[in-house]
Amino acid sequence: MSSSVIILASGFSERMGFDKPLLRFDNKKTFIEKIVSEYKKLKCNKIIIVTGKWLRDKIKKLPQIVSCKTAMIKINPSPDKGRMYSVLLGLKQIEPTGYCFIQDCDNPLISLKVLKQLLKERCSSGFSVPVYKSKRGHPVLISPYVSINLMLKRNFKMTLKEQLSHFIRKKITVNDKNVLVNINTMNDYLEICD
Repeated sequence: MSSSVIILASGFSERMGFDKPLLRFDNKKTFIEKIVSEYKKLKCNKIIIVTGKWLRDKIKKLPQIVSCKTAMIKINPSPDKGRMYSVLLGLKQIEPTGYCFIQDCDNPLISLKVLKQLLKERCSSGFSVPVYKSKRGHPVLISPYVSINLMLKRNFKMTLKEQLSHFIRKKITVNDKNVLVNINTMNDYLEICD
């Protein structure tokens, strides 16, 4: 089955004080490399990294990005337009007939097991979200129907959450608390390093 991922990495990381995609996940990988490696294992058709021009050259030189033939970097020229604008830029790069993950760069703890489960139990006419102990997490998996409709509307003034509220949502219970992780501050980062 055809699947792609849009990795959102064009934020300014103001609360963190350091570009989140380039934070070290471990001694071998940065956040962005860890995320790309999981989607590479899933054999995604396309891995689209939407980022700002100030990060492009640094990201494209990272070993995991260089070695991934399905990865491409798309520049968001207007990151101030928000997350939805990045999603739409990414959607323009993929096949509208496949499923697409929307992955934030602030959760490098995503696992292949969760990604496979989301694809297996996917919603064919809406979108799917992983749920751990009744709390919704990330990433979101959107169906071709949702992708096409988002592209037709091309409304980046509404948030992704607001736009997705118009579609069927399928909650998929997973046994992985890491789907709830968002690393926005240095304290958040230090917690996952323990």
